[in-house]
Amino acid sequence: MGKGFEIFNNYLQKFQSITLDELEKKDLLRRYDTKFIINIEIFSKLIKTLLNHYNILEINNKRIFHYENLYFDTLFYDLFNDHINGKQNRFKIRFRRYIEKGDCYFEIKKRDNKRLTQKYRKKSIFSFIIEQSENEFLKKYLNIDNSKLLPKLFVSYQRITFLHKRNCEKITFDTNIFFRNTISELQIHGLVIGEIKSNFLGFRSDVLELLRKEQVYPIKISKYCTGTILTNNKLKYNRYKPKLRLIDKICGSFDGEYTF
Repeated sequence: MGKGFEIFNNYLQKFQSITLDELEKKDLLRRYDTKFIINIEIFSKLIKTLLNHYNILEINNKRIFHYENLYFDTLFYDLFNDHINGKQNRFKIRFRRYIEKGDCYFEIKKRDNKRLTQKYRKKSIFSFIIEQSENEFLKKYLNIDNSKLLPKLFVSYQRITFLHKRNCEKITFDTNIFFRNTISELQIHGLVIGEIKSNFLGFRSDVLELLRKEQVYPIKISKYCTGTILTNNKLKYNRYKPKLRLIDKICGSFDGEYTF
């Protein structure tokens, strides 16, 4: 593992904490997302500016959490291609496991042509197979045959979550991102993916203003698409190449040489 958020443990303790119940009261399953990517060095500057305006999620005396996602797609990667080709109405299907809390959810994450993200989820058991109860859940929200869905990519990472003290705004930071499929695996060191989540389209976060001073701007990026490309060299991804080059510029070359 590369440098994770543990190196910031002492500073993270300075933040006022919130509970999971307090966070969930904000009800941000239906939201507008803004993503950005930075390196650990810029992250170390950024968190110092958050202290007076944001609280940090704490569960069982922990403020750094480990997540595991298992993404499903069709045999020919239809969901991946929808994203790469810029389809406005698209979705992802995954199991998500919260390691420290021990919970697992089966999730559908939909994005529409108005940039609205809607997440639907149900408690479940982490599995490489979509069982009957998950199939019924899929039928409720999507017109898709679960028999065509296969486990395609496993992703693990660390996450820190902040909630604004006044505004309905959540910010997550992910690092130590690891990708694995049936034939390949790869770890990206030094990259931090940030995501601002708000109920309002066009919400102007103070964080974005701070990032502009570091010449960091919003970017449309997906862990699923990034990991799928980096672990499968048979897929077409020309429209995604600029994002991979930016990742390479931000954090240096990936483990194992990769040419874009």
